[in-house]
Order: sequence, then C-alpha cells, then structure tokens
Amino acid sequence: HDLKAAEKVWNDAFEYFESNCGHTRHCNRSDCTFKKRSIPYHILTGSVLPFWSVLKNIEYAGDKLNMKVVRAQTSCGRRIIGIQ
Repeated sequence: HDLKAAEKVWNDAFEYFESNCGHTRHCNRSDCTFKKRSIPYHILTGSVLPFWSVLKNIEYAGDKLNMKVVRAQTSCGRRIIGIQ
C-alpha cells in the first residue's frame, strides 16, 4: 500500500512540475522556472564568432545578456553546441 501511495505522489509531482514552478501555487511569475522539469532555452548555433562583438553588446530589458557556450541534445538525439 505504501508503494502505491508513494507512486501516486511521485506521478502527481512529476506531472505538476512539467508546467509549474516549485514555489507555492500562488507564484504569479509566469516566467518562473524554479524546480520545473523542463525549461526552454534559445541557443544560437553556427558560425557566431564573426558576430561576437555585436552579440555581446545585445541588451534585453535594459540588461546585457550573459551568454555562455553550451552543449545540448535535442529530443531526437541531435547534439549541438552554441551560445545561450
């Protein structure tokens, strides 16, 4: 019986954190990613070095972007390297 109860709690949490953050259910930030199971990222790939001086000066909402080199694997298994 305890195993079934634990499995239900796990499945409920797994499903909840697909699209909800780990704060209280009253978190009003639509962009909050705390404890989310899946977080979308934008990654720029390809030949970015010729444009680096332009990219590093891009601002978003008044703040300079803090870009970093990342490796990722798509859901179909393709591996990519780029900047986030």
